[in-house]
Amino acid sequence: KPTPPLRLSPEKLPCERETLVVITTLLFGGDKDDGIFERLEEFWLRNEHKGLRFGILGDFCDCREPKLDGDDVIAKNAAEHIKRLNAEYGDNFALFLRRRTKNSSGIYGGRERKRGAVVDLIKALRGGEKPETFICPFDMSKISYLLTLDSDTELPIDGAIELLSAAMHPENMPVLKDGRVVSGYGIFQPAVRTRLADSTRTYHALFGSRSSGVYERASYDRYQTLLGSGVFCGKGLIDIELFEKLALSAVPDGIILSHDVIEGGLLRTLLVSDCTFSDSTPKNSISCFRRQHRWVRGDVQNLAFLGKTFRNGCQTVNNNFSALSKFKLFDNVRREAVPVFSFFGLLAASFLNENAASLMILFSLAFMLLPLVFDIGSLLCTWSFPCAARRFFSKGVTAGIWQSFLRFLLSLSALPKNAFVTL
Repeated sequence: KPTPPLRLSPEKLPCERETLVVITTLLFGGDKDDGIFERLEEFWLRNEHKGLRFGILGDFCDCREPKLDGDDVIAKNAAEHIKRLNAEYGDNFALFLRRRTKNSSGIYGGRERKRGAVVDLIKALRGGEKPETFICPFDMSKISYLLTLDSDTELPIDGAIELLSAAMHPENMPVLKDGRVVSGYGIFQPAVRTRLADSTRTYHALFGSRSSGVYERASYDRYQTLLGSGVFCGKGLIDIELFEKLALSAVPDGIILSHDVIEGGLLRTLLVSDCTFSDSTPKNSISCFRRQHRWVRGDVQNLAFLGKTFRNGCQTVNNNFSALSKFKLFDNVRREAVPVFSFFGLLAASFLNENAASLMILFSLAFMLLPLVFDIGSLLCTWSFPCAARRFFSKGVTAGIWQSFLRFLLSLSALPKNAFVTL
C-alpha cells in the first residue's frame, strides 16, 4: 500500500499561506440550496483553522435563456446564507456565483462546467474578473491553495488540515522544469471511498460500491506506490500559483471532458493515502452507465496529448507531458477497452472447438474472475483468524463471499451493455 506522506504538524502551518475550500455545485433555490450551505457550515466546524477559508463556487442551471426569473431570488438566498455564516463564525466564508454563458450547443450555463468554474475562481483570486455574484470578506491575495469538493463529497474531521500539512512539508515542495513539475507535488489527492449510507441504498450500489472506477484507483493507486506519482480525480488540494502557471495555458478550452488527469500530470499528484474523503455512488445501472460514458469520452479525447504537440485553439503547442503522464492517459483507455475485448472474445469462442473455446472464455472473463478469487481468499484468511468470537466473523465471511459472487454475476450480466457504452 502507499506509504503515508511526510507532513508538518498543524501547529507549524504558516498562516501567511491560506487555503480556500470550495464546494462546486449548481444552485436551484429552496431547501436543496439550504442543504449545501448547511454542509459548508459542517465543513467549517470539522476543520476550523486560522489558515482555512470556505466558500461556494456555484452556477445556475442550464437553460435556453441567459437569465430566468428566479435567478435573482437564488442569488439573494445564497448571499444571505453567506452573510449569516460570516456573522456567526467570522469573515471566513465566500460566495462565487457565475452568470450563464452560451455554449456551442446553444445552451446557456456555466462556462466549461467545473473546470471553467475553477479557472474563473483562480483568475478572480489573482485580481481578474469577478463573478456576477461575489462576496469575499477576506484578503484573496493570501490564498495559496484551493481545495475543490463536489456537492456530494464529505470532508472529514481535519481532512483539509491533513492535506495542507502534507503540502507544506519541504519534501513535497514542487520543482519546475520544462513546463511541468518534475519533483515534489502541486496537487494533493485524498483517498476517496463510497459513502456508507449510499453504498447500501440500492442493490446496485451495494454490489458496485467496491468497484467505483476512478475513485477506487484514487484510493489504492499503484502509480503512487511504484512510481511516486498518483492520479488526480478532481477532488484535492491544488497549488494555485502552479495551476495558473502550468495548467491554464496548457489545457485547451471547450475541447476535453476529463481535464483532471491532464492537470494532475502537469502539476504532479501526491496520493495522501491516510486521508480519506467519501463520496456518493450511482444508485442504479442507468446513472452508472451515463457516468461511465462521460469518462470514456474524456479518456479517448485525452489521447490527443500522447504526441509531441497538440492543438490549442488555432495554435500548435508543444506537449510538456512526461512519459509517465502519457502512459497514464493510454492506460485509462486500455482499461476502459477491456469489456469490449472481453465481449468479442466470448463471441469468438462460439466459433471455436471445445478446448479452444474454454480457454478463450477463461481469458475473456479473467478480469472479473480474478477479483472474485482474491476476495474469497482474503475473506477466508479472515475466517481463520484466531478470535474468541470467531462465529461472528464466520457469518460476516459467508455474507462477504456471497456479495463477491453476486458482484461477479452483476458484472457478467452487464458486460454486453458495458461494451456497448464503451464503444
